[in-house]
Order: sequence, then C-alpha cells, then structure tokens
Amino acid sequence: MEVCFRKLHIKWAAANKRRQGQYFGMVIDNPDDSLTSLLFADDVCLVAQSLTDLKKMLQDLQSESARAGLKIHFGKTKILTNSVKLCPGHVQINDQAVEVLDQSCSEKYLGQSICLGNSCQASFASRLKVGWATFAKYYEILSSRSHPFHLKAKLLERVVAPVVRYGAGTWTLTKDMERSLVSTKRKMLRKMLGARRLTEETWVEHIQRATHLAEDMMQSLGYECWVTEHRRRKWRLAGRVSQSNDGRWSKRLLGWQPFFRCVPRRNVGHPYRRWEDSIVDVAGGDWVNVTLDADLWAMLEPAYVQRI
Repeated sequence: MEVCFRKLHIKWAAANKRRQGQYFGMVIDNPDDSLTSLLFADDVCLVAQSLTDLKKMLQDLQSESARAGLKIHFGKTKILTNSVKLCPGHVQINDQAVEVLDQSCSEKYLGQSICLGNSCQASFASRLKVGWATFAKYYEILSSRSHPFHLKAKLLERVVAPVVRYGAGTWTLTKDMERSLVSTKRKMLRKMLGARRLTEETWVEHIQRATHLAEDMMQSLGYECWVTEHRRRKWRLAGRVSQSNDGRWSKRLLGWQPFFRCVPRRNVGHPYRRWEDSIVDVAGGDWVNVTLDADLWAMLEPAYVQRI
C-alpha cells in the first residue's frame, strides 16, 4: 500500500502543477504537497474537493492496486460529503457502484465516527454509545451488591472509561456536550452504587443523594471527572503536536487557511466551534509559540483544566 500511494502522490502532484483552480486533495500549507489521503495499513481515507476528483482518485487507486495484486472492496467503500448538491445514492467507479452517504450520516475510520455535517458531535455520540455497550457487557459485575464499590470503580475506570475517552484529545466539546459526558458517568455510578430510596425522599432527592454519594466515593479513590480528564488530554496533545518537527499532518493543520485559491472568503453564518478555540481562551492566539516553553505550558495546564 505504501508503494502504491507513493506512486499515486507523484502522479497527483504532477497533475496539480498543470491545474488551474482546485487541486487534487486539500492544500494545507504547501501547494506542492496537498493532503490527498490518510493511510493506516489497508484502511484508506481519500480527500477531494469535488466528486469528479474523487472518482478519478478512486480509479487511479484501483488501477495501481491491481498492479500490486490488491483489490478494493467497493462494498465497504463509502463517500462522505458536505455538499448539499450531492444527493445520497451511488456513483459508478468503472464497473463498481460506491455509496454516497447523506450529510447527517457518519462512517467509522480507525475507531472514530467521521461525519462532514458535524464531525465532532457524531464522534462524541458514538463514543457514548460504545461506552454504554461496554458498561452493559459488564453490568452484572458493576451492579452487583456482592462486590465492593472500589473494585467496581476500578473496573469502570480501566474498562469503560478508556472506551468512552478514546481520542478525547481531538474532541471539540460544547458546554452541552460536557454536561452530557458528566451525566453519562453519573448514571453509570448510580447503577453501580445501587443506593435504595429512603421512605421520606422524593425521587429527585434520591437521585441527588445517590449522585453526590457516588461522586464523593470516586473522588476519595482518586478518580477524576471525565471532563477534567478530557481537558488534560487535549492540553497535553496540543503541546506534543505543536512541538513536533517530523512534518506530520496534525502539526501542519494547525496553520491551515481554508478555501485556498478557490474561495476568497468563508460562507455567511456562525462557524462551528474550532478545536483550538478553548486553548486560545487560556493561552492566547499565539499558543503554538507558548508551547515552546515547556515549563510555562505546564503552569497553564491547571487554568485550562479547571476553567468554568
């Protein structure tokens, strides 16, 4: 696969030099090296700005793969789009049909749900869903009264929490999403605690008492709130990415200026919250240079993690 894509990148780069207007892939910081694909073994994500380009790239990939004795599984190949003009259905790639998904649909790539309508919301909802599925798998143990709470808490944090927080450093959470994350953990803790409702308690009072009791027990065991852990991971990921010097796409994307060459300005309307917005609120617009001072970046971490 690596050999195939080296040849394809050379071919697409040569085609870009002859082009006027849109490039193959997305230009991030260098017109001579556009982002055309993401690769992990045989899991491939192609990036294009038009359906015509994408069809051409798929045809090139099919031809190059065939020379290496490989075949694309078109039944598993999906097209995601953020274009309202491209209706769901199928497109023909040579003699194969490839499904085009609606804007609201998502598809998993390397464990993350990708949706070009609202990728962050889709990925976050997917992690909560998988977290509940994992919780249900161990429900007998987690809800059992015969096991001490500290062992159930350890199981929750070692098995369920990593599933929920997978890729948490890349999340762009809104206040509502943070509340949803807190609410999810509280529901799990109440099921683990199994506190009985007192005779004189209303249902609301029972839920509040059980929640506070479970959270106090978790805090006494040294476990952090999931929102706090998410913020810590995001802050440290931002530091590692911005300090990297190996040319990785995650570093190059930090300085991306969208709509290069093709569209002079963004569309009218309030944009989605960006990944770096919460970091800018604490470290300022020049936060990438702030990360160069490791001690200063570490000092700012508590302010970011504990912000309201």
